[in-house]
Amino acid sequence: MGELVDFGNRIGKITDPAALKRITLAAGMAGKAASLGAAAADLGADRAFSGLGRKVSLSAGFDVVSPTVIKMNFRPPGLWILADTGRRGGKTILPRRRLGGEGSGHAPALRLPDGSYRRSSRTGAWGGKGTLKSAIRATRVAVPRAAFRQFQIEVRRVVR
Repeated sequence: MGELVDFGNRIGKITDPAALKRITLAAGMAGKAASLGAAAADLGADRAFSGLGRKVSLSAGFDVVSPTVIKMNFRPPGLWILADTGRRGGKTILPRRRLGGEGSGHAPALRLPDGSYRRSSRTGAWGGKGTLKSAIRATRVAVPRAAFRQFQIEVRRVVR
């Protein structure tokens, strides 16, 4: 009878807060890796847009809401949406007005590679790659698998 009570006590350790934390962290890290993998598949290994002036990479993280719930965060959200849906074209980039000082008229809107300037430029449309959708899809597969794998590890620890 004592062995059965001992076994019951060991099985109860599966729902121990430390074990649940390990399961949750494993699931969150798997979701983060799956999200970043989807971004890298669409945008390249650096996960950054080549056409933007400054290099900003897509990033992902997670928050532990409760011992059994995680919330995925996609940062910066605007760039994830841009990678997902694209942008409409046809916007004209006009030069900024100079605020007094030397000369009159407008500042140049765009500097070309040869050093010359253009007075205006027009943006084109870009269709997007569905990056956010594929990241969510990959996360929905990876998170339960990682949680189950870690659960199996926790059961092995207790049963041994």
